[in-house]
Amino acid sequence: MNLPETLDDSCARGVADSVRRAPRRDPSARRLRADETFLRALHHVLFDVHVVEGDLVCVESGQVFPIEEGRPNMMIDESLL
Repeated sequence: MNLPETLDDSCARGVADSVRRAPRRDPSARRLRADETFLRALHHVLFDVHVVEGDLVCVESGQVFPIEEGRPNMMIDESLL
């Protein structure tokens, strides 16, 4: 399987959203769900790609957690509690 060394997270998010939201009766969605190569590539992107630098953002609160050297800092500032 040939995947790029780095991947734009918006691309991965778009693919995951497309698969999740595609109507079950859509022939292209059915085809993607049955495509072993595609599913393996999607699994790799969702579960095996590791962020080295960047941010995790909570969708509910908007809290930003920085990722440095592959380690997320999940500490919440006491002033926000």
